[in-house]
Amino acid sequence: METAMSSLKAHSKTLYETDYLQWLETTVEKLQNQDYANVEWEFHFQVIPLHFLSP
Repeated sequence: METAMSSLKAHSKTLYETDYLQWLETTVEKLQNQDYANVEWEFHFQVIPLHFLSP
């Protein structure tokens, strides 16, 4: 079970980093285009709770 938890935590971190990078690239592009009305000023990532995997 510990290996599955470690794997899910690592995968979650990777998803977060991927989402953050995509948000950052999109935000920079909108700022460069002076498209301020469509800038998402805060990054939101929904964390999936892993407590349901605990015995």
